[in-house]
Amino acid sequence: MPGPPEVALAIRQRFHGPLVLNGGLDADLISFGKLILANPDLPGRFAEGAPLNAPDFATFFTGGEKGYFDYPVRAAVAAAV
Repeated sequence: MPGPPEVALAIRQRFHGPLVLNGGLDADLISFGKLILANPDLPGRFAEGAPLNAPDFATFFTGGEKGYFDYPVRAAVAAAV
């Protein structure tokens, strides 16, 4: 089965509009699904070069708040709130 790079290339050959992808692929726009879940302050972390929280995959799609609303924010942001 073809992987993401092959799929992205096949889509690019057939579709000429904006392409949104995830996972470090060549695209017009990039999505940050898992990173934004684990880092509620992701734009600030990118801007400051701050370390990222690792996603806890065991808590995804479990039906509760765990893994969606309990990741820590950077100390600088928390102190300002």
